[in-house]
Amino acid sequence: MANTTTPGSTATRRNLAHVARHILERHADFRRLFPGNSVSLLGSSVTTVALPLAAALTLHTSSVYMGLLKAASAAQTSRIRDL
Repeated sequence: MANTTTPGSTATRRNLAHVARHILERHADFRRLFPGNSVSLLGSSVTTVALPLAAALTLHTSSVYMGLLKAASAAQTSRIRDL
């Protein structure tokens, strides 16, 4: 008899969910790593927006100074990546 599960079928999705659940049950380290990494990425994304905004509101800077702040941040990031 031919395989009755097509790639988009409910049975295939159920089987994939079962396999994923089985893998996550066996690998406790991944269950801790994934949420921790997700929170870290969210914090990095918020910092990218919040730090320049806080500088602009606190220091009452102009667009020129904001551009210099962004350039300094980009230069620092590229320098760290080169190491």
